[in-house]
Amino acid sequence: MRLYILSILLLSFFISLAYSQNNDEWEKFKKKHKKLNTRPDFDAFRKNVWKENFIRVQKHNQDFEKGKVDYKIELNSFSDWTDTEFKMLSTGFIPNDKVSEYVPAEDEEIIETIDDNEATKPTVIPAAFDWRTRNAITPVRNQLTCNSCWAFAAAAALESFNFRKTGKMVEFSEQNLIDCAKSGLFVDRAAIVEPKGTNIKAFQYTASGCNGGNFNSAFMFAKYNSVKDTKTYPFVNKQQTCKFSASYNYLTSGTTPGFVHVWPRGNETALVEAIFTKGPIAAAMYSSDPTFISYAGGIYSSPNCNKVADHSVLIVGYGSEGPGKDFYIVKNSWGTDWGEKGYFRLARNKNNMCSIASFTSYPLL
Repeated sequence: MRLYILSILLLSFFISLAYSQNNDEWEKFKKKHKKLNTRPDFDAFRKNVWKENFIRVQKHNQDFEKGKVDYKIELNSFSDWTDTEFKMLSTGFIPNDKVSEYVPAEDEEIIETIDDNEATKPTVIPAAFDWRTRNAITPVRNQLTCNSCWAFAAAAALESFNFRKTGKMVEFSEQNLIDCAKSGLFVDRAAIVEPKGTNIKAFQYTASGCNGGNFNSAFMFAKYNSVKDTKTYPFVNKQQTCKFSASYNYLTSGTTPGFVHVWPRGNETALVEAIFTKGPIAAAMYSSDPTFISYAGGIYSSPNCNKVADHSVLIVGYGSEGPGKDFYIVKNSWGTDWGEKGYFRLARNKNNMCSIASFTSYPLL
């Protein structure tokens, strides 16, 4: 009887200790990430979401220490968000709807263009390459709770290609794109470089501010309009009335002829070639797997990641840690506290991990 009572007391002690430790960790988390949950019921709800991620992080990192996975995860500012909240606030990629049967009006001109993919290709693609070593990449920025990854990826690509062309590094305004780029139908065959044999005469211009969009639409906006720099037009974490004016524009109308898709879609060899020969590549990927949201470092891969793309990023390079450990180097827009100082490495040559090679393009400057 005494042994039974002692067992019950010990079990109660360890349960109480675990509860106390969880409370301590929760309070540390709130303080670190400035979570102000004033209502007790709201705090309890957030704590339950956080606790699920807390357990997931511990279990996953045990597997990392055992060498079962190639990346580690951690609690971060997203760890008390629900899946729905994350998708609504921190992603934002919307595919463009291609229109192949569009018939232009009699006074509408559609100009044919050459296929950029026929350009001379180098004989040797290096095993590793990183545009950051060429000073062609601007610092990582943070889209916060504005679902505008499309604008951040587009601005990052425009910055790099403008630098390659002019030698000047200018940080272009995502807010300019968020506020001023609107949805609509483009009829401009000259601006859309597709492989021979396709008949894409128009496409849907998808740009809805903090409700999502597409980086190709931002490239098209840059073709017909001007883009300001971040100092002149800073990010404010919400969509506002367009404040465009003709003065102080760093990327002027007509500077960007359009964009080029990387072809064939889903082909990782073609993607690597484009990264090396053209520049950093804007890409769409699936980002809503809980392990990716909590990513802290290493080469990310997951059997749950090959789903429909929902997030826009910039691929700045590629490399390898040995056989079966090839990776892309990718710039994200979730701040420098996330991942590897705002970047992540994604498994390469693993069946198009996270659909990273399915929707990729770069601006023409």
